[in-house]
Amino acid sequence: DKANPVIIYVHGGPGATEMGRSWPYQQGWEDWFTVVQWDQPGAGKTLRSGGEAANRAHLSRDRMTKDLLELIDHVRGRLGARKVILLGHSWGNVIALDAAMARPGVVAAYVGVGPLFSLRANEAAQYEALLKAAAERKDVAALAELKALAPYPGDGEIPFAKVNVVRKWVMAYGGLAAGRDNADFYFRAARLSPLYDYADRLAIDQGGQLSVPALLPDMTAVDHTKLAATTFPVFR
Repeated sequence: DKANPVIIYVHGGPGATEMGRSWPYQQGWEDWFTVVQWDQPGAGKTLRSGGEAANRAHLSRDRMTKDLLELIDHVRGRLGARKVILLGHSWGNVIALDAAMARPGVVAAYVGVGPLFSLRANEAAQYEALLKAAAERKDVAALAELKALAPYPGDGEIPFAKVNVVRKWVMAYGGLAAGRDNADFYFRAARLSPLYDYADRLAIDQGGQLSVPALLPDMTAVDHTKLAATTFPVFR
């Protein structure tokens, strides 16, 4: 129904496409919204269709924000929608909020899911919480791996290898999915997706390996906490 409000889902990662994994929860939304899933440059179907070299050229915060703005206009034209709802998940919050602030007149509402507002502050708080949790659990292995990262995140570049160690223990302690020490249910969801074939599924991991190192400097520099106000409603 073209009269339904339009949601553009801007996935996280970078490279963690939602199109193939969204089917368990998205069907309920579709009774009330037209949901647009976008495989960002360097990820999923976009990586497959354009090739690595062409996708790599788009892997910057500024370029991907411009790509999203082009997508918004395309969707508005195709569906006859005056405005769209932007949903930014994790890293997707960076370019989605950038786009919304650049063109507030086309945004009906903004939804931040696990939004990335300031990577360095987030990583520091996360690291301290993990150290505390590991100490309370007397988890010798976790404490050894986490303390070896110190100082984390530090003042300079945050190495991808260090980020992976932190994410490992966040997941193990149920920080990614409540009550679970892994996210297999989520990572495996694409196997049953009607929208993704085998090569598309392979491109999820390939996209992450390409996108995260390329975009980590941009992610480190993000600080949306300085935004004082918006002209559109924000939900998070």
